[in-house]
Amino acid sequence: MTFDTVTEFFQTPGLGRVERAIVADKRGRVFFNGTYWPAQFYESEQLAIAEAKTWVSVLGRRGLTLLVVPTVAGVSAKAPWV
Repeated sequence: MTFDTVTEFFQTPGLGRVERAIVADKRGRVFFNGTYWPAQFYESEQLAIAEAKTWVSVLGRRGLTLLVVPTVAGVSAKAPWV
């Protein structure tokens, strides 16, 4: 049995608070829309670290994992397709 993981991009990116650090290709945890989610960077080669208690832009999800990008000084980074 094969399961395809669906990637869904949100119409409007949201803001999520990092609860467990997100590092390059390692998942972390984000509080978003009232609940906790596993999260990873949208681009796996992202050379950044999203530390706990910082903010990330939530672009969408792949399965149950949120796809995020770092924010700059509290301002959401632009979505890669803009």
